[in-house]
This record gives sequence, structure tokens and C-alpha cells, in this order.
Amino acid sequence: MRTLLVTVMMLGACLFLPGCMEEKEQVICEGEEPLEENWWYECSFEMLEDGTITIEVELTGDTPVTILTIPASEYENWYYCEEFDYYEAGSEVDSMSTTLEFDYQTQENWADELYVIFWNSDWPNSCDEEENGPTVNFNFKITVS
Repeated sequence: MRTLLVTVMMLGACLFLPGCMEEKEQVICEGEEPLEENWWYECSFEMLEDGTITIEVELTGDTPVTILTIPASEYENWYYCEEFDYYEAGSEVDSMSTTLEFDYQTQENWADELYVIFWNSDWPNSCDEEENGPTVNFNFKITVS
């Protein structure tokens, strides 16, 4: 009986505390990076369970950045300029600033490692030889809840 009373008191107290019942958000990557043309910054992480992935990007300049979210199984294809699959909801070409949010469901018998790539390129023509263009300066934050 005493345990039940303590549990009810704890739940009652929790209702009056801000954020007590809210879903916790885990910061995966965050920072501020400069990218020269044809360079990229990548963040890799594993999804162990279903969740919502949020990618926030803020640029400080006039040069866009391409954001790609790809499964680890497609990373080599992307790296070697071959065709690759990516998550459209977690990707944006020529982004100036954005917030992308999508629900991710873990796959059975699937490597749930993901890459989020911030790329200063003229994708999909990024494997062509290009002259150096302007540097991209951006802030980013990737969270999972």
C-alpha cells in the first residue's frame, strides 16, 4: 500500500514539473562549420529504435548547402559518385536554411546507421571538375526524439 501511495505522489508531483512527461530529445551532432566548394561535413549515428530525426541548418551567407540523409549501405555509392538512395524527407538540395523533420522506423535485419551530409556542391553534378567557389558557413543541429 505504501508503494502505491508513493507512486501516486510521484506521478502527481511530475504533472506540475515542466518537461516531466515530455519525450526526451538527444542531440546527435551540432556545430558551426565552414565548407569550401566540393567539401562536405558528415555526421553518422545509429538508430536503435523508431524516432523522429530533426535536422536544423542556418546559413550565414549567400551560398547554399546540400543536405543528404543516407543509409550507411549507400555511403560508398555516394562517395564514389555512383547512384545512391537517400531519405527525401531528410534531404534538401541548395538549402539556404531549413528545419527538416521526419519519422524514422528501424528496419529488421538492416544496418540502421545513417549519415547526414552537409555538402557544398552543385549536386547532382558534383562529381564534375569545378573551379573553387565561395565557402559556405553554417550552423547545424541534429536531434533524435
